[in-house]
Parts: sequence; C-alpha cells; structure tokens
Amino acid sequence: MSKSFKLIRGFTFLEVLAAIVILSVALIPIMTWVPTSIQTKLKTERQTSASFLCQSKIEELHYKLINNFTANYNVTSAPFNSPFQDYRYNVTVDSNTTLKTISVSVWHSETPLKKITYYAKVADR
Repeated sequence: MSKSFKLIRGFTFLEVLAAIVILSVALIPIMTWVPTSIQTKLKTERQTSASFLCQSKIEELHYKLINNFTANYNVTSAPFNSPFQDYRYNVTVDSNTTLKTISVSVWHSETPLKKITYYAKVADR
C-alpha cells in the first residue's frame, strides 16, 4: 500500500513579501501625485470659473453703460449669485464723460490674492 501525496502549489511567504515590497515602492509616487493633481484641478476650475464670471460681468456692464452712460456702476467686493456665491468681484468704471474704461476683478473667496481682471472701453454714443 503506497500513499500518494498531492503537491500543494502556492506562493511562499518570501514571494508574497517581495511582491508587497515591490507594490509599495511602485505606489508611493502615485500616492504623492494624487493630492497634487487634485489641487491643480481645483485651481484650474476656479480660474476658469473666475474668467467666465469676469467676462459675463464685463458684458453686463457694457450693456448697462450703453443704456445709461452717466450712472455709477462701481462695486467693491460683491458676491455673485448662486451657484457662484464663493466668488466675489470689484467693478471700477472711470468718470470720463465720453469714453469709459470698465475694470472687473473676480476671485474665489478662498484665494483673494489670485484675481482675474478684465478691462473694456465703452464710448458714449
């Protein structure tokens, strides 16, 4: 009577340990890249939104100045309506009687030093 033994195949402890070490070394750069990527995405989204809001405000003021050239449109640190309530803006319109320069600055409330500023000129017709 002979006994037959089945060979059990699998990974040894050292092979599993080596695989974990290799994966860890490979994942460390990826894990440090993820937060940087998220911050860059957020910064880009905020700059893009600020740029569009700035352009929109310039167009709105351009229309208002065409209809009423003598009104005062200067605004300091006003918030936008929802869903952009985290963005603020300044408007400066010079007091020239025939050609006004509009200046609009827009920024996110968490980064007030990173302003987007657009300028436009409107003539009295």
